[in-house]
Amino acid sequence: MELACDDPDEHGELDVEDFAATVDARIAALKVEAAGWPATTNCDRLDQAFEALNEGGVLALQDAGATRSAG
Repeated sequence: MELACDDPDEHGELDVEDFAATVDARIAALKVEAAGWPATTNCDRLDQAFEALNEGGVLALQDAGATRSAG
C-alpha cells in the first residue's frame, strides 16, 4: 500500500489508510459479485479453449500482445 501511495498522482499523494480502505471495500464488493457467478464462467471457457488448442498442437497464447513483435 505504501509503495502505491508513494507515487503521487495529479491530485497529490494518497493517504495510505484511505487507499487501503478503498482497496478493501472494492475487494469485498468483488467477492459479493463473484458469489453470484456461475460455476464455469466465460473466462473459464476461454481458458479451456486455449488449453485445447495447445493440446491439439496449436500454439495459442492468451494476452500475447497487440502486435506481431509483442506476440
